[in-house]
Amino acid sequence: MSTFVYVSSAEAGEIGSYTMLADGALAPGTKVKVGEMGMPMAVSPDRQYLYAAGRTRPYAVHAYAIDPGSGALAPLASAPLAESCPYISLDRTGRYLWAPPTAPASSACSRWARTGASAPRSR
Repeated sequence: MSTFVYVSSAEAGEIGSYTMLADGALAPGTKVKVGEMGMPMAVSPDRQYLYAAGRTRPYAVHAYAIDPGSGALAPLASAPLAESCPYISLDRTGRYLWAPPTAPASSACSRWARTGASAPRSR
């Protein structure tokens, strides 16, 4: 099984995929556009999905399917976020995405379907 590495470029607004070779070197793969200032990312525990949060308005989290052979990302869905988030993470099951905003007055925890779709609720 291959190991894939994903790098978010805030300036370019894209995510680059790389395959880690046996000697530790990285072989470049494809890139996907996230939008302006795409930054925080999280991979699901089953390594089937990658989630990326946008840091500019309108704030959103984007879900991508990970191709198990090449590591390439395929866009699945996007869902709005109330605020910009400095990081995102998933619970152990991969069903809930935690997106704490920079503003301390609110936070969001979203339930994600296995298809990558979501309907975030602020709490």
